[in-house]
Amino acid sequence: MNFQIDYVNPAGQRMVSLPERPGGTIPTRFPGSLSNGVFDFYRRAFETGEAGQYKLNYQADGLDNYFHLAAQRSGELLVVSFTDTADQDRSMVEPALRESQVREWEGLDRLETQRQQLDTLFSQAPAANAELGNSND
Repeated sequence: MNFQIDYVNPAGQRMVSLPERPGGTIPTRFPGSLSNGVFDFYRRAFETGEAGQYKLNYQADGLDNYFHLAAQRSGELLVVSFTDTADQDRSMVEPALRESQVREWEGLDRLETQRQQLDTLFSQAPAANAELGNSND
C-alpha cells in the first residue's frame, strides 16, 4: 500500500514546503514517515476506515517540529489534516520529557564508568585456574 499526495492546501504548503499539487508518494516525499510511525498511522486509518489522531515531533525530511495529524478514509482517498503545534503550550510535558532524557543519559554515563572500572579491576587481578568435576560421593 502506498499513498499518492494529490493536494496540499496553502497552510500545509507553508508548513511542509510543498506545492499545491506535489505528486509523489508519502515515502518518497517524507521517507522519515516510515520509521517514525506516521506511515503506519496512515495505513491503519485507511484500512480500518476509522478516524485517528497522531502526535509527534517530526525530525526528518527537512522538518523539525511538533505535529498533530488527523486522518480518515473517504472512499478511495485518505484525507489528512495536520497542525504545526510549535506555538502551543508544552509547559508541563516537554520539560518533564527533557528532564527524563537527561537522567537517562546521566545513568548511562554512570553505567559506562562502572563498566570501565570493572574491566580495569579484572585486568589487574591475578588469574586463578581450577578444574571442577562431578563427584558422586
